[in-house]
Amino acid sequence: MNGRPGKINSKSAGGYGPAIIVMAKAPVAGLVKTRLAEAMSPGETAKLAACFIADTVSGAKQTGVPVLLAYSPEGGRSVIEPITGSDVHWICQQGADLGDRMLSAFYHAAGLGFTPLVMVGTDSPNLPLASYQAALDALCHGDADTVLGRSDDGGYYLIGMKALCPGLLAGVSWSGPTVYAQTMENAERLGLRVREIAPWYDVDTPDDLQRLRQDLLGDPDGMTRAPATCRWLRSR
Repeated sequence: MNGRPGKINSKSAGGYGPAIIVMAKAPVAGLVKTRLAEAMSPGETAKLAACFIADTVSGAKQTGVPVLLAYSPEGGRSVIEPITGSDVHWICQQGADLGDRMLSAFYHAAGLGFTPLVMVGTDSPNLPLASYQAALDALCHGDADTVLGRSDDGGYYLIGMKALCPGLLAGVSWSGPTVYAQTMENAERLGLRVREIAPWYDVDTPDDLQRLRQDLLGDPDGMTRAPATCRWLRSR
């Protein structure tokens, strides 16, 4: 690979080609990364969350495809835009639960003409570029209908769809340990071809943060992979 997925940057017939959706919550003290509260103050967790957003968006941009940032709450764009810059497409998240918000973002992006679509959160700031590439390649080259990247907590850090399929997210118990398994069951029930890419991890707890610290600060390329997060870790 040359750092960019092969043959996926050109416009598809009648549309704009693939895109990556980043689901992000505005980094407001006391409202983000609350499971890290025992390790740091609300203000510090908000600063760390801002670093995660910056590095996730930067990593997604390295694929060379458009990035859509699906933000919450409604006024969150004004908080997030100084972190990411304005060269993304903006979507305000809509829906009662995570599944509804994800599906709404997928529909919004498809309505803008983007397809296929890959979605990530901001809990994996050091996600390898290879994970994005594997997902985009599988969808754009017709090797899969959906792509899933399993996370260690029983959920997934990445989901992709070649075409919109609302049933893929139906009946999932969000924020529980069965998210990945239930989504896979939906895919099998719907007859979808699934590509499972390499597992990775979310950073939600103090133990996760320690793992991230070891991974990034012990990696000569850590500053390249997640510069904002690296700077935050080195300052503490």
